[in-house]
Parts: sequence; C-alpha cells; structure tokens
Amino acid sequence: MDLSQFLAEKIIQFKYQDLPQEVVSSVKKGIIDSLGVLVAGSSAPGCPQVIELLRHWGGKEESSVLVFGIKIPSLWAAYANAMMSHARDFDDTHDRAVLHAYCATLYPALALAEQKGEVRGQSLILAVALGAEVSTRLALSLGAVGGWHRTGTCGAFGATVAAGKMTGLDASQMQNALGIAYSQIAGNRQAPLDGALTKRLSPAHAAKVGVLSSLFAARGITGAKDTFEGRYGFFRLYERGKAEEVLPGWGERFEVLNLSLKPYPSCRATHGGIDAALALAGEKEFDPSAVEEVKVFVPRSNYSFDIVSRPFAIKGNPQVDAQFSIPYTVAASLHRRSLFLEDFEEARITDPKVLALAQKVKVETDEKTISPGMAPIAVEVKFKGGDVLKKRVEALKGSPENPLSLEECLVKFERCLTHGAQPISPEKVKEAKNLLGKLEELDTLAPLLRCFCAGKENHVERN
Repeated sequence: MDLSQFLAEKIIQFKYQDLPQEVVSSVKKGIIDSLGVLVAGSSAPGCPQVIELLRHWGGKEESSVLVFGIKIPSLWAAYANAMMSHARDFDDTHDRAVLHAYCATLYPALALAEQKGEVRGQSLILAVALGAEVSTRLALSLGAVGGWHRTGTCGAFGATVAAGKMTGLDASQMQNALGIAYSQIAGNRQAPLDGALTKRLSPAHAAKVGVLSSLFAARGITGAKDTFEGRYGFFRLYERGKAEEVLPGWGERFEVLNLSLKPYPSCRATHGGIDAALALAGEKEFDPSAVEEVKVFVPRSNYSFDIVSRPFAIKGNPQVDAQFSIPYTVAASLHRRSLFLEDFEEARITDPKVLALAQKVKVETDEKTISPGMAPIAVEVKFKGGDVLKKRVEALKGSPENPLSLEECLVKFERCLTHGAQPISPEKVKEAKNLLGKLEELDTLAPLLRCFCAGKENHVERN
C-alpha cells in the first residue's frame, strides 16, 4: 500500500471519538489562536486590497470572509481567511517541521462547513486535527529546509485532508483529492527574503487548493495515485522525503501537540532573540543609546536562519522586513521592553532610535550548538562602558516545552481583536469566547461565524 492510499484510508476511518482529549483541547486552543490572529491580519497591508478584488469578482454567496462579512464562493472565502490568518506572521508554527498548520487547514474546513449548512463543532475539530497532522508529518519527513515554503506545499495536502473530511469523501475520493492537490502545490521562500507581500498568500493558495481538490474529487475527477512515492511524486520531485517517517505512531502519537503558539507577531526564528532581549530588558533598566554592540548567537540547525539574520533594511514592505529580522525584533524589544502588533506598523518600524539600535545587532552562528529546532539562542549586550549582559534561552516561549497557557492565549486573542480592519463589539467578543470554549458541543457553527462578521447587516445564515 502506498502512502497516499494509506493516508486516505486512515483519514476516512478516523472518528472524533478517536481523538484523545489532550488533542481536542490543543486543537481548540489552536483554533482560538488562529481566529484571533485572523482578525488582526484583516488590517495588514495587502489584505483589504485582495478582499476588495474578491468582492468585485463576486460569485455565489456560499461562505463568509470573516471580519468583512461578505459572502463569496467557498474556495475564495477559504483563500481570504487563510491569507488574513497568516498575514501578521502571528500564527502557530511547528518549530521542527517549519510549517504553519492551522492557517492552511482551518479555513477550508470552515468554508465548506458553512456551505454545507448544519455542521457540528466536533466535525470541525476532527477535520482540522487530521489536516494539521498530515501536513506536519509530511514536513517532518523532508529533512533540512530548502527553498520551498512548506506551509504552501505540505500545507496544501493538509488543507485537502481537512476539506475532504468536511466534504465527506470516501477513501478512493480522498486519494484522488490528494493527487489533485499535488497537481497544484507551490510556495517558495523568496518572498520573505525580498520583503514581498506574497508571503502571506502561501497558505491562501494551499487553502484554495484544499477546497478545489475535495470538490473535484467528490465529482469524480481523478488525480495521481502515487502522489508521494511515485517516479515523479512529491518526495522525489519537490523534496527528499520518506514515507516511513510519516507513518510511525499514526493514530496514537499526534504531532499537533508539538505545535507552538506565538507570543510575538514575527517569524518564529526571531523569537529566541526576542525572549532573551525582553528578559534582559526586564532584569535591568538601561539606556539603549549606551549600547555599543548586541550579538545574537543562533544554533547550527536544520532551519535556515539566513532570512532573518541579515542586517536590518527596509526593502519591500516595512512590515514584512521587520517580521523577518532578528536585528529589528531584538532592537525593538530592548528599546520598548515589549513587542506586539503595534511594533510592526511602519511608524514604529522607522523610529530612528530603534533603527540605530538595530544596526548594532549582529547575528552569529554558534557552531558548537547543533539543534533540530530554533533554540537554544543567546543574546549578549555590550555597553560603551565595558559592561556586558547575556541571556540564553533554552525553550522558546509558546513551544511545547514552554507553552502559552489558555489564559495567555485568550489575552492574545482579545488584544488581536482590537487590531482588526472593522470593529468587533465587546458583546461579540464575549460570545465568541464562550462558543469557542464549548466548540465540541455546538450543533452548528453559524453563531460562531456571526461573532467574527462585523455589522448588523452581515449575519451569516445557513444557505
């Protein structure tokens, strides 16, 4: 049995009751986190413009673009919502797999659930859990990171699993859907290197692929069967993966438990430096102008730090440039003693004091430290008078080893909701938290969706 057939059969057989409670709780927390950062992302550069184009195109009113409240065809709703969820780079990350899971898997499932009508919360949790599990396991099987953006490539397969589960595909259709998805996947890491807004479109493409592939498969369209291991399959044509590394512990060990939820809205590879810088700033008050030099020591690992380690410069879009810069994020953390969404707006990014400090931040590779993840990382601050402060971080905040509590996630959720393109009323915020807390008990998702669509006229009803 090849991998695509194995996955298709196991996915179709898997029921909500097969999910351990800790997985259900973890996925619920991930959904809360993803919806919060989506609202914040609705005001990020590029997102309103894309959504206005989708509004202009129109089409059948099937599924909601959250925050904005418009209804458009399900594949484009999934596209828009996934884009917003990833736009602030505030969404979850699997630190070893180097992949964002929920932005690509939640929104195809949510769009198709709304199109379908009365879908229970348990069905959404199951679809998202399985989609995230497939995408992370595939990414983990690939070894060292190359030039592909795995949220776009592996994420498209996870999106297809989530969409296919929501659509009700059988095993044969699910295998075809994975093959159909394979004919469309893409996504590279040049965009963040150049500071391009297309970085936030990568999971959007994956989400659209998931919806399209599942709907095609449901209508009898066939796809490649040996999608992963074939002569021109994903493991040979894209990256060197191994099926035997995807399979161990399937249904018993869940990689979704190893997802990290971000405390800061920037590339996960910047977070060790931020953790250390904030710790130093909290331990001792000092004048950032008295700093002579800052060194950040990163591990020699499978993850490439090249994108985030260069001297800070504004090239493409200031927000993207800042999101992917250790020098900027460390400087901002030292200077302001905090780091949140407002620190990635252009006025703050171009603050002369922060820019001056960022030019003093140098990133070096610690050749003695080899790690499969993004830690340990150390920050050393040298002052003009000769004093030196140093902090080493062993486990990044938000990682499974140092997780965000549910309370911290809810604080982040509420803060994110204040940064949306349109206001969400306090009453809706309160209702959303209540509904998300009992997601597995919901018989329909319509009340939850209404909470995230601003305006009295933007109700989300069953089609």
